[in-house]
Amino acid sequence: MWAAIVFATFAACIATAADIATTVSMETRTVRFQNGVNGYAGALEAGIAKAKPNATSTGKVLIVERPKDDEAQQVLVQFRDIIGQRPGQIPPGAGITKAILRIYSGRETSAHRILFNRMLVPWKENATWNAAAWGRDGVRLNGRDAVAAPDASNVFYNKNQYYEVDVTKSLRAWAEGAPNYGWVLHNVRTQSDNYGFCSSKMTSPEQRPELIVTFDADPSNKAPRIDGLSASLGKSRTTGAAAALNLQATDTDNDSLNVVFYGRKQAEAAPDYSIVLMPDTQYYTRERHGGTMPMLEAQVAWIIKVAKQQNIACVFHLGDISDQGDVDEVQWQRASSALYKLENPALTGLPQGVPYCLAVGNHDQKHPGGDGGTANYYNKYFGVPHFEGKSYYGGHYGKDNNNYYVLFDAGQEKGIVISMEYMRPRKDPDLLKWAAGVIRKHMDRRAFVITHYTMVPGLESPYSPDGKAIHEALKGFPNLTFIAGGHITGEGRRTDVYNGNTVYGIVQDFQFDGDGGKGFLGIVTLSPRQNRIYVKTYSPFLNEWRADPASDYSLDYNFGTKVENFTELNRMTVKSGKNTECVWDNLAPGSSYEWYAEVSDGKKTVKTGPRTFRVNAVAEKAGK
Repeated sequence: MWAAIVFATFAACIATAADIATTVSMETRTVRFQNGVNGYAGALEAGIAKAKPNATSTGKVLIVERPKDDEAQQVLVQFRDIIGQRPGQIPPGAGITKAILRIYSGRETSAHRILFNRMLVPWKENATWNAAAWGRDGVRLNGRDAVAAPDASNVFYNKNQYYEVDVTKSLRAWAEGAPNYGWVLHNVRTQSDNYGFCSSKMTSPEQRPELIVTFDADPSNKAPRIDGLSASLGKSRTTGAAAALNLQATDTDNDSLNVVFYGRKQAEAAPDYSIVLMPDTQYYTRERHGGTMPMLEAQVAWIIKVAKQQNIACVFHLGDISDQGDVDEVQWQRASSALYKLENPALTGLPQGVPYCLAVGNHDQKHPGGDGGTANYYNKYFGVPHFEGKSYYGGHYGKDNNNYYVLFDAGQEKGIVISMEYMRPRKDPDLLKWAAGVIRKHMDRRAFVITHYTMVPGLESPYSPDGKAIHEALKGFPNLTFIAGGHITGEGRRTDVYNGNTVYGIVQDFQFDGDGGKGFLGIVTLSPRQNRIYVKTYSPFLNEWRADPASDYSLDYNFGTKVENFTELNRMTVKSGKNTECVWDNLAPGSSYEWYAEVSDGKKTVKTGPRTFRVNAVAEKAGK
């Protein structure tokens, strides 16, 4: 029997069930609901408006408008008769794995989020603003008319385009017994920003709303469970070292379980590092639209707290630091009091603090206007004199600090970020030549660009004029990684490949999501060992992560790392509850390894997340 000899130089992998990330694969079934397709006719929509309190809109395109004065308009959407035991329905209690509402954008589009709140009261096709069901004042998001927090949201920026909205949360509630009254679509933006919802009255069936739901086809069968993952090292029976990989697999149904272990030598590459994206803080520094300075202060405090743990190499502020540019100096005093803390060695434990780079947004310029004018207060608090003594400051374009660059290191990985002010790239070809020259001098560094208005939210959405000018000028550099910005509330990304090199566009902005943005920021983790870039979205103020696909995703990126495929180490059939061990032999001292396990009852498969260990020495003797 294997008896591992564990020594001090070995970093053991031991976890409890709560620490083990798993994914489950199962037999699934997908059903689709769309009026006029396969005999379904249960989709229903109605538009209600404050200005016409006793009228109902039931046309092909229904308008969602801002919740202000008499312009407020809401749209009610429901897919009826979708839960049941008949063929084509979703069985009650089914485990919903994914639900997508597919929508075609009409003649009106929104540059800001449209929110989908689950309705809690029934309604009919002739519903009106003055309906008694919601107190004769439109649908209120109060936990009685509709859930207070949206179950889904999306930005519908482009006309004549299909969009997919993740409504999994709603479908899970309905499958578990909550009444299905559909959603109310509304807009939280205070300024006018219409959205035209294409209803089931559209002539072309393809342009009608479609609900696509995938669920567990065998909910009575429970997935296996994996506990107690561990690895310990000992001397190989042949050469080098060996690892004993252990887990305990259990099954509620007491089925026999198939266990497979997989492993590979970890790629030799630089460790992961992170870049924080800090979008539009204007309503924190002005304390407007529900935004407060504690939201910005919470962001900075969190960055300082986790900077070493998450290997945060740099912070990119995406512009609109203030709301009124050269009009109100107080907003700049607030911004600097928070952001200067990133520079503090005593707070950060780093000699130069956490490097950061700021983009000049339209609200940081001469205001009103924001047309590429002066940025006097920005330069007073974040100008050349403030940065030129810092080791990470690279230099600037022209006489001010509106366009500049920062150099940062993350161990073996080195980076450069260039900031370009709002509207300047589209107007100033010399600025783009300067930026190209800067990157050319630093081809040994991974390059990033920030400009306030990079692109519009959505998947594969178009670049803005600034973003397009930057991409066209710099796309030939193989070290250019991504161009990021804010400006328009929502999230999005795009992928461009030129001469075999991939450049990503990223947009994040939360200012009109309520309460000025609620402190949400982006965390971009670059993983050379996995040739991946991971993007997550978090609010230190709320201690809340956004889990929707626009906020939590990963991207392929070629860091030049040769990554081996996982290979099967061993497979066995075991009884439920039995401890299972796999001996991984012939491991090389001085190398790191990754492994994971799959457990299946023949119908459902559970897969652990990858775990790592390093062989720093070889035991002198192996136990018997």
